Amino acid sequence: MLPHLLIKPFAILADCYTPVLLVIVMKDIVIHWRNGHRFQSLRLCYAALVVYSWMFIDKAYQLWASKGLDYSTHSAAALALIVVIGQGKSLLNKVFLIVSLVTYAFLMYLLNYHSWGDMFTTLAVISFFLIPLSVVSKTPIVKT
Repeated sequence: MLPHLLIKPFAILADCYTPVLLVIVMKDIVIHWRNGHRFQSLRLCYAALVVYSWMFIDKAYQLWASKGLDYSTHSAAALALIVVIGQGKSLLNKVFLIVSLVTYAFLMYLLNYHSWGDMFTTLAVISFFLIPLSVVSKTPIVKT
């Protein structure tokens, strides 16, 4: 159990994680756009479509609830943003992103936001649908 004194600062930290990732993604999109690469914004749109489509599917069909779990939109959005950020980054940056996601998951578990089962099942399903982001052409679309 998390000491009462740490709950509020850890909750603030957890609540800031996804918005910070979003700011990083938006910065990357601007940089890519200025360099004539338009594909990064499409990656973000696709990733968001995957995350929120599954959220709506789960709400409609209660897939996670039928197994005693909860679809973790927090985990799904964080993974989607990390996949978009990680495109074209060095291995060291990718490792840092993965460590940050694992740390975030641990924090959500400590704060009782989600169980490990919630997060693992969500990430497994979302990962499958985010695979196309890593196999699409690495060649950026340039303006003509």
